[in-house]
Amino acid sequence: MTIPQASMGLVLRVAVAGAWAGLLVLVGLWLVLDWAVRAPGFAIPCRLGGVTLIAMGQFVFAALVADRLFPGVWPGVRLAVEGASALTFLIGIATLGVLAWGALT
Repeated sequence: MTIPQASMGLVLRVAVAGAWAGLLVLVGLWLVLDWAVRAPGFAIPCRLGGVTLIAMGQFVFAALVADRLFPGVWPGVRLAVEGASALTFLIGIATLGVLAWGALT
């Protein structure tokens, strides 16, 4: 029995995007739980960066994996999950940018 080409593309896309999202979440958790304790002077940027990476991972998973596996989901649910992740990510990036700008000036 052969696997159709479209199914192989979906499996590859889900595997790569899932690994990418998982890596983002793991690095974010590492920053929040480990580096914030190791470097107390950088605890706030570590926690903020970690939460931002976790939100990035959730967004990547929701947009690239969940949307492909469950295309018939109600649009309100999709908007709520992806919107909350994207908003958290954008606020985190903006706050990190303001912190970096303040540290440079």
